[in-house]
Amino acid sequence: MPIIPWPHFPFSILTVVDLAFILSSNNIIYDLGGIPSLEYPFNQDQKRWLSELDTHKNAQFPERKHFSRVGLYFEALIEFLTTRGFEDGIFPYKLIKKNLQVQHNKVTLGEFDFILADKNNTPIHLETAIKFYLLNDRVSPNETAHWLNWIGPNSKDRLDLKLHRMQNHQLRLSSHQATKDALHTYGVDSANLQIRHLIKGCFFIHLNQATQREDLFPEKCEKSCVSGYWLRRSELQQKLKTNVLSICFLQRTAWITGDKAAIFSNNAENELIPNQCMARLTRQPHVIFRLMIVPDHWPSAN
Repeated sequence: MPIIPWPHFPFSILTVVDLAFILSSNNIIYDLGGIPSLEYPFNQDQKRWLSELDTHKNAQFPERKHFSRVGLYFEALIEFLTTRGFEDGIFPYKLIKKNLQVQHNKVTLGEFDFILADKNNTPIHLETAIKFYLLNDRVSPNETAHWLNWIGPNSKDRLDLKLHRMQNHQLRLSSHQATKDALHTYGVDSANLQIRHLIKGCFFIHLNQATQREDLFPEKCEKSCVSGYWLRRSELQQKLKTNVLSICFLQRTAWITGDKAAIFSNNAENELIPNQCMARLTRQPHVIFRLMIVPDHWPSAN
């Protein structure tokens, strides 16, 4: 199945580009056991706000270079939206507390990613994630919708495990009495607490599946989030030798929207190939897409 090319946003500051992705993209999953996602329709006011931010070169943005993990950078972007974005009137949720740990008898029960409040001051427990999952190319066509067949570059990370943990542990944390006490410290009445999730990311299919007609995406997930291809390292080397595509490697914090300053090449030593890169088709240089690279033994652990 053809995938959606890498998103293009007309901004020069990388943080603004990443904020645009968060504001405009769909959640990768729309049904998490009856727990809804956080809603905020992308509108003209937000577009104008992003354009204005893009002129502030010295603004206090979260910057990619200050983070080694894309998940921590993603949380910093959400914090920016729920503070600066709320203050500027373009994001409908304000931050009450981030990373609130809940303990009972000196044992940590869990941690809230975010406690927010909407414009009516209704409290919200929000769990967030940015995830990248690849469809196992060794499963039969009738198994492609199953969550367990969508696996991270690290094969210990699977879509089914992540969603089950989020649904059954992280988003159920508010039921403990210790949680109610912790929330009360910040003036939050747990009886009125709403639960939401915000999961952004991308699903990848093998490059050889690009010509298949059938849709390939996980059940109850957003089809538009299938926006990348993947290859094993030896497969990539072969593609580069035949000049089928050119690539640009990415740091982890650039996985969200890529890098506008990317310099593409069809030369790469195998030991230097990281997990994800931007790629473009040699015959169609304007078509840029995500490409995840995994070891030849993937999805086996070794």
